[in-house]
Amino acid sequence: MAIHSTNIFLSWSRRIALGLFVTLLALLGLGAGYEFMASTYARYAYPPPGRMIEIDDYRLHLDCRDRGAPTIILEAGGSQGSISWGLVQGPLSKHTRVCSYDRAAMGWSDPAPHPQFARDVVHDLHTLLDKADVHGPLILVGHSIGGIYVRAYTAQYPQRVQALLLIDSVHEDGLSNLWKSQPKLARKMQDNQQGVERIIPLIDWLTPLGIPRLFYRDGVDVYPDRLRGGYAATYFRPQRLKASLAEITQLNAKLAQVKSKLSSLGARPLIVMTAGRYLKVPGLTEDESRLVYDNHWQMQAKLLALSSHSQQIVVRHSGHNIHLEQPRVVIKAIRTLIDNKVHP
Repeated sequence: MAIHSTNIFLSWSRRIALGLFVTLLALLGLGAGYEFMASTYARYAYPPPGRMIEIDDYRLHLDCRDRGAPTIILEAGGSQGSISWGLVQGPLSKHTRVCSYDRAAMGWSDPAPHPQFARDVVHDLHTLLDKADVHGPLILVGHSIGGIYVRAYTAQYPQRVQALLLIDSVHEDGLSNLWKSQPKLARKMQDNQQGVERIIPLIDWLTPLGIPRLFYRDGVDVYPDRLRGGYAATYFRPQRLKASLAEITQLNAKLAQVKSKLSSLGARPLIVMTAGRYLKVPGLTEDESRLVYDNHWQMQAKLLALSSHSQQIVVRHSGHNIHLEQPRVVIKAIRTLIDNKVHP
């Protein structure tokens, strides 16, 4: 009797295991089908709005609108691309030429065959602008880590740059200052980065199954409705996901590499735009996030000191993505630079 009961139990266990396995295969198949249809639709529904220009062995997407001088160059923040400027570029192009672009692997651009440090971003942007016949004077606008990139460009090509707008920009001393003031918190952030690093090799396996598209939508959902479809069209490409995560994990190395090359802006007009509302940092508590932002706000003062002709604008009711939350404030600041009406 005991043997008979055991056999029945084993038989049902096998059936349940087989049923679960078949269900899993079916779910994976549905995910793969969903990803195939969504990515195919995205390619046809959202083609690149600008030009694809070859840089060395890969192509970058550049979207320039209207004519006039100076030319505004919009440098996106980490994991973002040209479409993140969708609420700024159109209205601003009524006044002068405005160009947004996608760094390697971001947006519609091809991936680069090597990691992208500041020197590579500067090289790519300079080559891109030359091939598109876009010359100075330039007003550079950089959001978040894009602020580091536009400052690195200015250090290498100072004669081309007329003015800068840094939107809630990273400062190269931010992380080192956090290690001095909050070492336990800095260690926790480093551990979180290492956790993210372990995900990168899995992207090529997870993306064809639709898993990022189904479960990793936070980066898309911060976008206004009118931009969300276009951003999602490029957001879930494997190369973009890997490059985006790499920007997070390589941030320390990128800041260390570029630190010695950044210099004073002299008397060049500079506006430092700072978010007044803190953002909860993934993997950190509310209190820890506030400490990170306290450190970030200290660094904004250091950015302000880069030029003798600088002005700070604190956007009190906006978080980090000011160009998405308060685009009119950004447009007004850029027009101030165009008119050379910065008041220290």
